[in-house]
Amino acid sequence: MLPLGEAKRPERDAPFALFVGLAGVAAIYLSVQVVSTLALPDLPTHQRPLADAARSLVGPGGATFMAVGAVLSLVGWGLGTMILTPRLTYSMAEHGDLPAVFGSVHPRFRTPAFSIVACAVFSLALTLSGSFLQNLTIAAVSRLFTYALGCLSLPVLRARDGTDPDLPPARFRLPFGTGFAVLGVLFSLTLATRMTVREAVILAVVVAAGTVAYLVRRKR
Repeated sequence: MLPLGEAKRPERDAPFALFVGLAGVAAIYLSVQVVSTLALPDLPTHQRPLADAARSLVGPGGATFMAVGAVLSLVGWGLGTMILTPRLTYSMAEHGDLPAVFGSVHPRFRTPAFSIVACAVFSLALTLSGSFLQNLTIAAVSRLFTYALGCLSLPVLRARDGTDPDLPPARFRLPFGTGFAVLGVLFSLTLATRMTVREAVILAVVVAAGTVAYLVRRKR
C-alpha cells in the first residue's frame, strides 16, 4: 500500500485495486496448484514441484523456464522491497517514530540514503544467518501481524467514520466487515503458530524495538 502515497484518489482506487489484485492472485495460485497436482500425483515428495511439473508437461525446457522465472521473480521482489521499505522508514523518521537519521536525504540524488543502506544491511544479515525457508517464514509471519492489526483497526475506524468534519465519510463499506475482520485475526493467529523458536525470537526483538521507539516518542 505504500505506492498509494503517490495516488491521486486512493480512497476510490484502493478498494478496486485490492479486490482485482486478490482475485487475480487467487486465480493464478489455484491454477498452478491444479496443474501441478494433475501433472505430479506425488506432488508433496518433490522439492521443486513447479519445475518438475513443467518438465513432465513440456520437457527439460519447461523446467529451465520455471527456474529462470523463479529467479526473476525473486530479483523483482528484492528490488521492489529496496524501493518501498526505505520509503517507509523515511516516513516514520519524519513523524518521529524512528531516529532522525533514517529521514536524511542524499544531497545529490535526493534519496533516503541512510534508510536504503540500513535496509540493505539488515536484509543481508538475515540472508546470511538463515535459510531461504526460514527467512520466508519470517516475512510471511510478519505480514500476518500487520494484517491482524489492520483487521483489529477496522471496527475502530468504522466507529470514527463521519465524526471528523475535516474528513469525508468512507466511500466504500464492506458488508459484514467486522465479521471478516474477526476471521482475519483468527486466521492470522492460527498461521503464526507455525513459527520456529528462531523466527519467534527475531520477531519478538523487532516488536520490542518498535514498542520502545513508540514509548520514547510518546514521552516526547
